[in-house]
Amino acid sequence: MSREGRTACGALPVISRQTRAGSLAEALANVAVGYLLALATQHLLFPLFGFTASLAEHGAIAAVFTLISLCRSYLLRRLFAHIDHLRSAEREQRARSLCRRLADPCRVQRSRSGS
Repeated sequence: MSREGRTACGALPVISRQTRAGSLAEALANVAVGYLLALATQHLLFPLFGFTASLAEHGAIAAVFTLISLCRSYLLRRLFAHIDHLRSAEREQRARSLCRRLADPCRVQRSRSGS
């Protein structure tokens, strides 16, 4: 790679993606904060709507929604990571193809002439 951080052909290097474990850790942290916010929100809002619940009931309700939120967050993150991976692979393939064409000027000339 050259000093600018590009490969010999001029393409930018592939940047490492977040691992599954990293995605899970981020989702867990996000959901833990969400769980605490849900408990506080339920405690404040339920009485305004005429609902009464014990702290244990608030905890159980928040836990169910937290589990759903954790699954949703993790799956969406992995989906977007997969989409990004596919796009990166496609860009890398196009860059390799361009490098091959630039390395073989005769090939470029042949393709322009229709041979």
